Amino acid sequence: MTRQGRSAAFDAEPDTAFGVALDDGVSRLLQMRKMRRLQRACQNTEPRMDLPNLAGSEG
Repeated sequence: MTRQGRSAAFDAEPDTAFGVALDDGVSRLLQMRKMRRLQRACQNTEPRMDLPNLAGSEG
């Protein structure tokens, strides 16, 4: 596959305005996902500790 077959987004240079906006948007999205994962992990701490007890009582 040649470079011509790719979309413009993959060829964006970081020093162009579009490339900077793309990098900024992607890093912001990844940061949001990381924060959500951390929040979910904190909220799920108690139920996860209860799971082995529930599984043990059923079996």
